[in-house]
Amino acid sequence: MSSAVKFLVVFCVFLSNVSARELNVLVLGQSISANCNEFKNPGFPGVFQYSLDGFTLKPASDPLELADCKLGSIWIFLGELLIKNKIAEKVNFFVASVQATKIADWQLDGHAFSKVSPLLKSAADHKIEFDYGLWFQGSSDYHTSAGEYYSSFLNLTKNIRVLIPVKRWLIARHSYCFGRMNPDVESAQSDLGHRFYNRFFPGPSTNGLERLDRFDDCHLSHSGQLLMAKRWYESFRLVETYEREMLLGL
Repeated sequence: MSSAVKFLVVFCVFLSNVSARELNVLVLGQSISANCNEFKNPGFPGVFQYSLDGFTLKPASDPLELADCKLGSIWIFLGELLIKNKIAEKVNFFVASVQATKIADWQLDGHAFSKVSPLLKSAADHKIEFDYGLWFQGSSDYHTSAGEYYSSFLNLTKNIRVLIPVKRWLIARHSYCFGRMNPDVESAQSDLGHRFYNRFFPGPSTNGLERLDRFDDCHLSHSGQLLMAKRWYESFRLVETYEREMLLGL
């Protein structure tokens, strides 16, 4: 790379870091990624949610409109961290998680996918694209094999890609709930999170959380929501750093 070209690349990266940035974030999964956690966050400036029509933005407050349950989520906490740490100036969450779902429910003929797909189609019709997709699911798949989980997630992302662009995915490692855990699911999630050529990246893990970070041995307490928001933020930060370094290495 010539010095002039390298300077231009570095300068473009610099501009992208200092200019205003709006992030669209898709969240799919089960109850832990919905409004089934302890604390209801009233909102934070710059954090928005997509409404029931799938394309209108409004200030985010728990419970988020598109997700199941009536308690709290972790996503406004995450948005606050992304804004405070200057990864974004505005964060728009499309949280369409469905409680108690197995990964089979997110396949083309599954009830979760059938519930969410019209909303994604509506968003796509309004030219919305997602910078990040967050997958936060797994504890309902007590008997799912690693191979089945792996291939099912690939099918899910393929089917979503037909509906709407998602630039990259962060995949959480989540399989513990109410004293049960499937190590095969955790293994599949870990492997999926390292398919960098698909722009799949590792998200955080819930499996080793302390008891005080869960209010019912599954869903998150207030302290657990804060902790998991920090872990999701670290996953974002690592991806942002990785992609910036890849660009500078051209």
